[in-house]
Amino acid sequence: MFRIIDRYIKCKEGSLTLETAILLPIVIIAILSLAFMLKVNSASESVEHSAADEARLLAIHSYTAVGKIEALAFTQKLERRIVHENPEIFDVAVKKFWYRYKRHGINNLISFDVDYSMEPKLGMPMAGTIFLKEHMLTRAFVGQDDYENPKGFDLLEEEEDSQKVWVFPRAGEKYHCKNCRYIQNYATRTVLDKKVRARFKPCKLCNAKSVSMGGCVYCFYKSGDVYHRGSCNAVDKYVIEMEKVEAEKKGFAPCSICGGV
Repeated sequence: MFRIIDRYIKCKEGSLTLETAILLPIVIIAILSLAFMLKVNSASESVEHSAADEARLLAIHSYTAVGKIEALAFTQKLERRIVHENPEIFDVAVKKFWYRYKRHGINNLISFDVDYSMEPKLGMPMAGTIFLKEHMLTRAFVGQDDYENPKGFDLLEEEEDSQKVWVFPRAGEKYHCKNCRYIQNYATRTVLDKKVRARFKPCKLCNAKSVSMGGCVYCFYKSGDVYHRGSCNAVDKYVIEMEKVEAEKKGFAPCSICGGV
């Protein structure tokens, strides 16, 4: 009788050990998987918050000249912030940055994508490098709306006409037209995009190749074939593009040579 009970207890202990050996790895994997997903989700939320906050600030300042200057450096600023706030995130790239464009009858839209990679550290290798993307879309706070009379489908991709002028932001007093001979020999500050890269090569002297897409570069459209960084010795004076109405509000007068038109 006692031998049977003793044998039963030993068999029961053996079965518990076997069940524990089978279930414990599954439980550990489940816990690590949950921690992994929480870590990825936390990083995604952090990137989304940084992108939304920077987009909010850009939208607030959009109606000012400062806002347009901030737009030129927006992508680099956001990339630095994301890397600083998230040590496990790397290869951050802000792409497809569109500033104050019009689509589906709504103007002054701002949109961009954030591509980034991360390797969640949980004490053991999990899934290697993860590639993630966030998309942001907002509208500039310019105090106006344009929802009536939306364009037809065939016109959705067309840009709205506007009267642009060029000014010297640091010491200029006049605004000029694009072809004014007074500004032809000076660099124009612009955003590095596919069109700029297709037309110009990076300057080797200032290592302009390191400027990421969406960054601020300087081009000599009249006579140059390379783009430069702002610190390049070739860029001693430059012009920027802005709306004629805004230039007049800032006190710029029409050029006596070209009339600004």
